[in-house]
Amino acid sequence: MPRLASRSLLAIVLCFVLAACQQQQPAPPASSAQPTAAANTGAAKPTAAPEKPAAAAEKPTAAPEKPAAAAPAKPAAGGELRVALESDVVTLDPPLFTDVFSNYVSSQIHETLFQVDYDMKVVPLLAEKLEITNDTVYTITLRKGVKFHNGEELTSDDVKFSFARVMDPATKSPRSWQLTDAIESPDKIETPDKYTVKITLKAPFGPFQDRLTAGALAILNKKAVEAAGADYAHKPVGTGPFKYSEWKTGEYVKVVRNDDYWGEKAKLDQITFRPIPDANTRTAELESGGIDYLMQIPSDDFARLKKAGTFNIQEIDAINISYLAYNTQKAPLTDVKLRQAISYAIDKKEINDTIYAGRGTVAISPLNPTNWAFNPNVEPYKYDPAKAKQLVGESGYKDEPLEIAFNQATELPQVAERIQAQVQENIGVKIVLKPMEWGAFLQYIRGGDQHQMFLLGWNGGADPDGILFPLFHSKNWGAAGNRAFYKNEKVDDLLLKAQTTVKQDDRKALYLEAQDIIMKDAPWFTIRHQTNSAALAKKVQGFKLHPLNRQLFNGVTIQ
Repeated sequence: MPRLASRSLLAIVLCFVLAACQQQQPAPPASSAQPTAAANTGAAKPTAAPEKPAAAAEKPTAAPEKPAAAAPAKPAAGGELRVALESDVVTLDPPLFTDVFSNYVSSQIHETLFQVDYDMKVVPLLAEKLEITNDTVYTITLRKGVKFHNGEELTSDDVKFSFARVMDPATKSPRSWQLTDAIESPDKIETPDKYTVKITLKAPFGPFQDRLTAGALAILNKKAVEAAGADYAHKPVGTGPFKYSEWKTGEYVKVVRNDDYWGEKAKLDQITFRPIPDANTRTAELESGGIDYLMQIPSDDFARLKKAGTFNIQEIDAINISYLAYNTQKAPLTDVKLRQAISYAIDKKEINDTIYAGRGTVAISPLNPTNWAFNPNVEPYKYDPAKAKQLVGESGYKDEPLEIAFNQATELPQVAERIQAQVQENIGVKIVLKPMEWGAFLQYIRGGDQHQMFLLGWNGGADPDGILFPLFHSKNWGAAGNRAFYKNEKVDDLLLKAQTTVKQDDRKALYLEAQDIIMKDAPWFTIRHQTNSAALAKKVQGFKLHPLNRQLFNGVTIQ
């Protein structure tokens, strides 16, 4: 998002009207958007809530002796929403998770200081007011009267504790960089009073506010964390609209309504998240009534479910990237010409058109085309078997088989098989497939000493830093995001400069150059930007998809 050039004093104060307190989550479709607290744009104009169609007027019955048709059931409070996940939750301790499913469930329990709304604007959540001075001092005023699930009031001490815990090497958080890049030490996080947090940065840091929306930086209660110790993942305590109830690994996670929630209280009694790795089983559970909400509809079922009209089908463009990564530190993939050869040998358009039925967007860069820093002029690796053969001939490849690891979810096995066939046919490189369970897969690609290639995706954010820095800066090798173990000193320098630059046009120039180098180096083969989709039972009302798949369920009802 644009930011003003650095000045001697920049103070932007964004306050909420009382009604905005009800709109903390993006989910209810009729909610109005909050004003943004981003210091770089000033307050955004509130978006008018979409009008609801008026109920059809009741017509007199043609025959008086026949009773009038019963009025449709009105959405009511209560009930259970049953959600199918592609994979199981890994942890509910925010600083420790790196996967979308843990974040998805955790965000019902925990909350951050800021959030990204439906328009991809950063807006306050647990924060009420923000002042930025000299581009380096962030003074955050907290909402008053917010209670944790254990009854403790949210205070500035909890914010400092939460951030210090993320930054502490002993925590071993794979997301510690989200704070340590900008803040020298926890001592730079001050608590002048009960509801004020003052954070002094090392230097101006363009994406800092966007980083404060990350699920890993959720605000935790100090007493609850210390009481639970190493078992906090099974005893999470947040400020969110739902409270943790039970987690039975491999079977379900249950959360229940928080009746003391500070904002718009949830209407559902309970949500049950069920991990169902097999796509056919997930769809069968939806059609048989075993679940109410199927996230990410399998492409094989999308057209059929939409045509049937039995379910409420939603689909929107999403901010993400699906990719094939090469371990650039493990031979023979240390050879850039081999990586480029494999990339030219794969027909990404054919994969998107056939396996994904043309849904989503064929990727050029790691950034979505809608991102303000997207570079449309990078090497796109369009399908070119002749060029692939030339490059593999110029490489040092010695005919050894290569492995692709992937999670056994939805279409990924088909994608892996298609890549295997195309690469074998076009350049004679034999590919061995390694399907894995989600948790084991993440562990396998974390160290860098085992994997060669893998298929994965990444959900971005409102700022390009949220994709380019974790995935391509060399300090983030492994669990932090850069599992291709890619290193280019020029790219490292460009990404760091983009962070410490405030003006958007200057940041954009740096990101454009970085993308050009990255794509020529080919640590990845970008495949597609997928859509977010949902199939819901007709009885589920008030649900709306979010571009980052950060779904909350406050406004959801069961009819």
